[in-house]
Amino acid sequence: MEQPILQVEHLTKFFSVGPHAEVHAVDDVNFTLRRGRTFGLVGESGCGKSSCARTINAWPLHHSSVGADQRQDIL
Repeated sequence: MEQPILQVEHLTKFFSVGPHAEVHAVDDVNFTLRRGRTFGLVGESGCGKSSCARTINAWPLHHSSVGADQRQDIL
């Protein structure tokens, strides 16, 4: 099987909403994108789709693994 062009494992993003509270916007998301294939991330409004994309764009990620093409960054 061909190498993935993007692989996301255990993607998590929390936002602080006060001194003692967090919103879990993205929690343990995993997916693989393969060359020549179509991928859709769907869900209800406010479920974390945009937060997922923004978090991937904001490498480095803590406690997550994201690899693009044949490069793997594990943080």
